[in-house]
Amino acid sequence: MDTVMLKVTRKVLAQSQNSPDQRQIAISDASNPELKAQFETAGKNRKIRLLLAKRISLWMGDTGAIWYSHNHASKKNQEDFDQLFSLLAHHPDAPFQFICEVAAD
Repeated sequence: MDTVMLKVTRKVLAQSQNSPDQRQIAISDASNPELKAQFETAGKNRKIRLLLAKRISLWMGDTGAIWYSHNHASKKNQEDFDQLFSLLAHHPDAPFQFICEVAAD
């Protein structure tokens, strides 16, 4: 199974205190070169749907981060983002490893 390393940085925590829409989860590594290559194609006009830990569905619209702004349109995605962000923010700058797959749209 492919994995990805995710973290919330102290810098993002500081920036997002006054602007919650600026919250983002950094993607620091992926276990598979093909997965990394897919991440490099993500962008504002080409979002990639990720399934983390076989349960958490989030949209990636940036090559190096999962942004709140890409996930607020869906209540479930917003809730998943909020919960994951809270967990990662509890240990700032510490990478967490998650099983990850690119899901069909």
